[in-house]
Amino acid sequence: MSIKALRVLFMVGAITLACLALSALIFGPKAFEKIATVLVLPLGMLWYLLCVTLVVAAVLRARRTLLFVGVVWLCITLVGNVPFSERLAEMLEAPYADVQPLKQGSFSVVIVLGGGSSTAINGRHQGNRAGDRLILAGQLYHLGLTQNIICTGETIESMSTSQHDPAAQCADVLMNLGVPQARIEQHAGRNTAEEMLSLGQRFNETGLRVGLITSAWHLSRALRLAHQQGFYPHPLPADFMTRENIPATWGEAVHNVIPQADALANTTRIVKEVLGGWVGR
Repeated sequence: MSIKALRVLFMVGAITLACLALSALIFGPKAFEKIATVLVLPLGMLWYLLCVTLVVAAVLRARRTLLFVGVVWLCITLVGNVPFSERLAEMLEAPYADVQPLKQGSFSVVIVLGGGSSTAINGRHQGNRAGDRLILAGQLYHLGLTQNIICTGETIESMSTSQHDPAAQCADVLMNLGVPQARIEQHAGRNTAEEMLSLGQRFNETGLRVGLITSAWHLSRALRLAHQQGFYPHPLPADFMTRENIPATWGEAVHNVIPQADALANTTRIVKEVLGGWVGR
C-alpha cells in the first residue's frame, strides 16, 4: 500500500471518529450507542468499508474501482436502509392501512395463512416474524368474533426436513393461547395458490362470512388468487411492516439510513411478493 493510500485511510479514520463524537454531542449518548452499534454489525461494517474504499479510490483516481465499488455501495445503501424498505412495503400495505381487523364484525370462520410459525430447537412451536397472524386469530376468537379457525400450510418435502406442517404449528400455538382444539381445523397447501384453489372450492358458494388473515404486505396477492377461484373473503391484515406515520427524529434518520439486516430482509420479502405476482402465483 502506498504512503498516499495510508494517508487517506488515516484521514478517513479521523473523519469517522469526528463524526461519531459529533453524533454523541448532538443526539445524546443513547442515540450514539445505537448508531455505533449498527455500524459494527456485519451489514453496517460492510457498508462502512465500502465507504472507505470509495474515498480511497476517489483520491487515488482509480476510476474502475470507484465505479464498481460505487455501484455496489449504492445498491446496498438503497435496499438495506429502513426508509426505502418501508416505502416499498407501503405500496403493498396501503390498501389496508385503515382496516381495523377487530372492528370488522363477526365471521363464520377465519382462515390463517401459514407462515407465521416455526418449530424451535427444543421442539416448541412458536410464532416467528409473522407471528402477529396468530395473535390476531387468537384475539378474534377470544373477543367472540369467530368460533372457527382454519390454519393452512404444508411443508414442501424437497425444501424442508421438518416433520411439522405450518398448519400444525399454527394450531398448536393457538391451542396454547386458549383456543379449543375442536375450534381449529388444519388445511393443506404448499403455497398460497394451492391454498386458495382448495379454499375457493370449499367456500365460494356457501354464503358464509369468511375472514382471511395474513401479513398486510401479502394480502393483495392472496386476495387476487382467492378471487380467481370465485372466493371473496374479507381481508384481515396483520404483521404490518409500515410503521406508524410519525416523523423521524434526526438521530433516528441517521440511524435508519445505515443499511441494516432487518430492512434488507423486509426489502427481500417485498421483492419476492412482487415477483410472485408477476408469475401469477
